Amino acid sequence: MTTTRISEQIIDDINEGKENAFSALYDCYYSYLCAYATTYVFDPDEAKEIVNDVFMNIWSSRG
Repeated sequence: MTTTRISEQIIDDINEGKENAFSALYDCYYSYLCAYATTYVFDPDEAKEIVNDVFMNIWSSRG
């Protein structure tokens, strides 16, 4: 299975409310997104807060 198909399946599962899929997405991308956000805000704590807000919005917007 390709990465794209895996990602599509994770998104489908999140939309169905499957918490384990959301956890997989979080575990896979959290560190990368924090590092990326830090290059814009130059504050690791602020970057973590931004990324956490993004993930909260993903979960809140599912379905």
